[in-house]
Amino acid sequence: MAADDFQAARQTVMSAIRKLILLTGVAAVPLALPLGFAIGEGTTAVVLAGVVWAALMALIPIGFTVNRHYEAKYAALLRAAGFTLVTDQDGRLRYVPPGEPLPGHGNPFVVET
Repeated sequence: MAADDFQAARQTVMSAIRKLILLTGVAAVPLALPLGFAIGEGTTAVVLAGVVWAALMALIPIGFTVNRHYEAKYAALLRAAGFTLVTDQDGRLRYVPPGEPLPGHGNPFVVET
């Protein structure tokens, strides 16, 4: 059963990474086009914009690595401080401060405003 959970989690992470790469690629276009057209004209500008876009896309793995490093660093810091890792209703990981009840363990009859 644990292997199935691991595979499901891995698929979710891979799907999220693919979406992030796609969004980053689309977001890099507005950055690359003005720079390409500022440097050159006509076909040269399009080629330069493509080169700038490719360079920005080459930075994606570096960004993922740096982000993973900082997430691990701060997760370890929170765990050392006594925070508890929980998953919220949207499936995101959150840290609950020490001494606070875990989500879903409160009074079910309380109406929140």
